Amino acid sequence: MKVNSFFIVIIIGLLFFGVSCSKEETKETKEIQSFLPKYTFEKGGFPPSPLGFVKVDETRIEMRRGGFRWEKGNMTSETDALAPTQIAEHFEAIEVKPNSEVHIEVEQNPKLSMYLWEDEERASSIQLNENKMTMPTEEGRYIYEVRAVWEN
Repeated sequence: MKVNSFFIVIIIGLLFFGVSCSKEETKETKEIQSFLPKYTFEKGGFPPSPLGFVKVDETRIEMRRGGFRWEKGNMTSETDALAPTQIAEHFEAIEVKPNSEVHIEVEQNPKLSMYLWEDEERASSIQLNENKMTMPTEEGRYIYEVRAVWEN
């Protein structure tokens, strides 16, 4: 373990709430450059299983999926999952340098919300700027949750 780095368990609960994604591109979609292949929900079955990744420097780490709810027409699929702190017990920590920039990417560029977890509950909301965040300056173990919501 390096003295000047810290362990972070990041983005372990990827909660999906939404319906199949629209094929139309918006200005916001075009602004965020994707490093994921194009995914078409309609061809992927129901419920869809879009991927989410965390990118630190040139390293990409797949996020763990938490509970989700998908609606399409008169079909609904909903699951429950362990809390992010419980998922973190089975997730290898990601070593990240203080003040590193982390990029979050989920297929079809949904609206993302991010939360820091402490003591089995959401402690605070984390501000994302173009799906990026800057890691804390203090060493420690951090657990983050990302919530993805698709417009359609």
